[in-house]
Amino acid sequence: MVPWDYFLDSTVSSWISIDEAAFLESTGLPTTAGVLAVMQVDCRATGLRKMVAIQLPGGDVPALLQVHLGPHQCAQQIEVTHAILLDRTSQEDAVDLVAFRRGSRLLTSMATHRFLLEGSASTFPTEAFDFGPAGLPPDAAWKLQFDPESLDEPYLGAVRLFINSSHPSAPELLSGRPSLTQSVLFHSIVEHLLLIVAERFPAEAQSEYQADSVGEALEHLAKVYLGVPLTAAISLLVQDRAETICRLQAATSFLAANSR
Repeated sequence: MVPWDYFLDSTVSSWISIDEAAFLESTGLPTTAGVLAVMQVDCRATGLRKMVAIQLPGGDVPALLQVHLGPHQCAQQIEVTHAILLDRTSQEDAVDLVAFRRGSRLLTSMATHRFLLEGSASTFPTEAFDFGPAGLPPDAAWKLQFDPESLDEPYLGAVRLFINSSHPSAPELLSGRPSLTQSVLFHSIVEHLLLIVAERFPAEAQSEYQADSVGEALEHLAKVYLGVPLTAAISLLVQDRAETICRLQAATSFLAANSR
């Protein structure tokens, strides 16, 4: 199995089959014509939803459903569900207890299949590649991509940490082991996230946020490393950025060899 990462092109595949005679008897339909097999893939962390629908073959023949997931589209985990829908409207079938409207759900799988992509401790989704060929400064160690449109946007879909795989510090940065380099990286990320939010959304901070959103993630960082809610952290950064960053250095153990 190829290890999953954010650059990976992947495909979710599933076979669906039915007992045609039992299906027609239970639904009251005369034929499987106009009946679709549907697979839906959701990633709550990034807000992704993709669906595929194909004609359900008759004669008990299995049908293959496939959904392509491109790079950067998913994080944390995906959920896969299945259904069978009617794709036609027929007044001839409009009798008691027989579905006849297009879009009628004939069968929904009771199971939701969840696939864990990156474990449960991914605070900053990370990708490693050679910066030079990608048009980034070849001597830079990392780049943080953080461009949210709102505080309610899914956090894991809004943030990406890029590590320059050709940089001498790349192995240390990717190892996750406490080190001086890790402390600098971590402080840089937290500072960057808080400053971006303070500059873009000074009036949008609130006391509660949607689960797994940018607001919830930054609320947590503000409370842990500045000891105040995000609303207060934004005020501190606006009123006295230098002192607030100084406090953040102390809280994140900046330049401490045994931190992070």
